[in-house]
Amino acid sequence: AVKEIITAIKKPNQQDREISKEVVKSKSERPINLKPKIIIASVIILALIVLGYFFIPKLSKSSEPIDKSVAVLPFVNLSNDPEQEYFSDGMVDEILDHLFKVGDLKVISRTSSMRYKNTKLTLKEIARELDVSALLEGSVQKIGNKVRITAQLIDPKTGFHLWSETFDRDLSDVFSIQSEVAQNVAREMKITMTSKETGLVQNAPPTTSQLAYDFFLKGNDYWSKFDVPHALDMYSKAIQQDSSFTAAYAQRAKLHLYFYHEKLEGWEGHDLRAKEDIKKCYLLNPEFPEVNLAKAIAYYYLDRDYDNALKIIKELKAVAPNMADLYFYTAAILRRQGKWEESISEFKIGIQLDPFNAKDISDLADTYFLSHQYDKAIECARQGLSLIPDYKSFNNGIYVYSLSKTGNVKTALKESGLKESDVQNDVYYFNRQYDKLIEFIHKEFTIFTDESTYKTKTYELALIYYLSGQKSLCKIFSDSTITYLKQKIKGIPIDDRFYPPLGKCYAFIGNVKEAVDCGKKAVNLKPIKLDAYQGAIKEQDLMEIYIFTGNYDLALDKLEYLLSIPSWLSVGILMVDPVFDNLRSLPRFQKIIENARKQIL
Repeated sequence: AVKEIITAIKKPNQQDREISKEVVKSKSERPINLKPKIIIASVIILALIVLGYFFIPKLSKSSEPIDKSVAVLPFVNLSNDPEQEYFSDGMVDEILDHLFKVGDLKVISRTSSMRYKNTKLTLKEIARELDVSALLEGSVQKIGNKVRITAQLIDPKTGFHLWSETFDRDLSDVFSIQSEVAQNVAREMKITMTSKETGLVQNAPPTTSQLAYDFFLKGNDYWSKFDVPHALDMYSKAIQQDSSFTAAYAQRAKLHLYFYHEKLEGWEGHDLRAKEDIKKCYLLNPEFPEVNLAKAIAYYYLDRDYDNALKIIKELKAVAPNMADLYFYTAAILRRQGKWEESISEFKIGIQLDPFNAKDISDLADTYFLSHQYDKAIECARQGLSLIPDYKSFNNGIYVYSLSKTGNVKTALKESGLKESDVQNDVYYFNRQYDKLIEFIHKEFTIFTDESTYKTKTYELALIYYLSGQKSLCKIFSDSTITYLKQKIKGIPIDDRFYPPLGKCYAFIGNVKEAVDCGKKAVNLKPIKLDAYQGAIKEQDLMEIYIFTGNYDLALDKLEYLLSIPSWLSVGILMVDPVFDNLRSLPRFQKIIENARKQIL
């Protein structure tokens, strides 16, 4: 589940109740003519027991550990300039970065706290949603080289201010303000910081250049909006102003890695630029946490050295145990290693720290889905949808998970709340309405590409013409796709994404050997033992190539294998996808479907 709520009901101490009853009973049975001393002693004893009964539990309750959890709400921009919003948001980010390093404090991450900007909810309602015991709010006013930051820590249950302070400083002193705020929060939350934590919170200013820092905050703001080109530009400008600005190098390195990993347009070469920035970081400040996080991500994205990546992240958790991203990266790496249950556990921890992070809730649901736990995937996506109703990926996820379980498009649409128009291409595809689908592709489809897939319009048309039996048109679009992909492979021969569509197009025109070789090439470039998450996709691509080339026994072998491991293949898809039409009459295929449905039910 996305958020597990455990309600502990404390029952009264039955033994104490029984003792009290026995005392009262024995008192009522005593003779009335007791001696005065005995009477007095009895009364005192009884009073002590009654007092103990009523007051000791209260004292015990007050000695329970205080819930040490806080969310930093968006600070109000009082600069009378909406363009300064990035600065007030940046102050929140920097305060959070300090608080992440306080081990005995649960801190909600930025993604979740920022959703309350301009909210109409009360503080009590916000605290209830985020499950925290304190809220930090404030305002920022920046005028020239002066800055006024007001911060107040509030108990949302009572509305009382636990602490508040206004800082009127020079802009150059903003870093000490961030540190002071974090330390005051820790103190008021009754947290005793270790000397190491204090040193991390009181770390030296990241730059002496106000202009460089301003560019840095703008870069963070652009990145939060996934505006990658502008974010890169801002970090580069920050570095131009201060060539020893370690944090800017680290952020730029992570952005280069993201650019490369997601295969955004123009991604080539960003791996080398990331390595250059990381190298520079280590020369400047090898102990800086963000530097080591960038190094861990490089091990993960570039080298697929999962063990070293996890080792660094584990060390970072000891430094910044509240940083949700560390748990999300751990979960993603464990998933690549094929450690699915461990991955799910890490996702859950990360979501506790960032409960409104839609992407990571969706990733957890996908992990359940890949593990063929369709009901859990649906439940997870539904809970995500209840938290973030406008995040359409949850609806799309429920549609896919339900379809994968049932093989029924109407049921999947009903479960997801989507309309046919939302998945029009699927409706055409699964109903074999190929003419309408071809028209749809011509109008709507350009190219689909991500870290694992590369599909052009010509490939999609070649596939549909093949499935519809239009051989001459299939050959035209297959030839066009083959020419294009061969050229792409010349430029980047190790890009595994190009080989599956190339192999399938070879299969469509009858070049069996070339088709199978391309499928095997993709599997060899990204085997499951290297990447359980993406490797299964390559195995499924090879299975489809076997089907298109008439190698049905090999296809069925792959099919059984993919259903036995976490993969993208499901019994529902086997039931409705036209790719499997040529297998439907085979007894072995029917038996596989039957067994797979039993396991789900």
